[in-house]
Amino acid sequence: MHTEPGQLLSTSAADLRITLTNIGHLLRVSVAGEVDFATSGELRAALDAVLADLTGTPVEVDLAEVPFLDSSGVHVLLDAYAWAADRDCPLVVANAQPVVRRVLEITGVLALLGLAPAGR
Repeated sequence: MHTEPGQLLSTSAADLRITLTNIGHLLRVSVAGEVDFATSGELRAALDAVLADLTGTPVEVDLAEVPFLDSSGVHVLLDAYAWAADRDCPLVVANAQPVVRRVLEITGVLALLGLAPAGR
């Protein structure tokens, strides 16, 4: 699947929205909505599609509009991180809301992925 910046990658009754934006030298994947067991498959499919088209491009997963992230969402981020590393695409998270950031901190995922500088 070829993906284009600005493309809406996912819509559903669960109301998870994923869009792509080129920001200089990196690709931002903006996620909006709760990421849980019901929606994590959509996030996985979108990240898989994005990463399938990339080699060497940094990827930022923007979580500014994600109010909730459960263990299935954490698992998706970890899998995406591993696949991105295999493709030489550094992957970081950005703009995590306090509750989501806490989940990422407690699980150790934030230390692994890293947090993009605010306002980038």
